Amino acid sequence: MIHQTILPFKTEITDETLTSHAGLALFGEFIKGLGLCNLVDEYMPRPGSNAGFKASTYFYPFLLMLHGGGRSLEDIREI
Repeated sequence: MIHQTILPFKTEITDETLTSHAGLALFGEFIKGLGLCNLVDEYMPRPGSNAGFKASTYFYPFLLMLHGGGRSLEDIREI
């Protein structure tokens, strides 16, 4: 039985060169699988205007940046 994943990719062994951020995809799927983005949207304030973004829109890349070794907001460009 093939298990459905949240992100549209499958993992397998390869001899190809990978980036140092390749493992962030698995961490990203872990975050989505736990439902952390939904919890953040539930407990953080909603946008004040119709043009605003949900809190998870900022939370998700910020967590990926910190997990990938980023130390400042400028490092988020790597994500």
